[in-house]
Amino acid sequence: MDIRFNTWEELSAGLNFRIIEVNGSVSEPTHCYDPKHSFGFAIREIVRHHRYMCHISNKFRLYKSLNGYLNLRTFFRELGSHRKALAQIKKTNHTTGD
Repeated sequence: MDIRFNTWEELSAGLNFRIIEVNGSVSEPTHCYDPKHSFGFAIREIVRHHRYMCHISNKFRLYKSLNGYLNLRTFFRELGSHRKALAQIKKTNHTTGD
């Protein structure tokens, strides 16, 4: 996630922050396009990003082979938990004036 916040302390307390973007695995590390960085830096960051994605993919594949696929009941239970967490974040942001 790309998050905008004032201080680490406020973020740790869940105060005064905004989620700017939720990135998926196909997202690019856009910070590498900053003009202050070299072309070599950009290439290294993109390669590093792809290595992370391969590592995560391999871990997930291994997990699935050991534990089976996520069943529908578990999926909806986790989806509900995720939605509740997002609603709490939204509620917290509204009460802090963001």
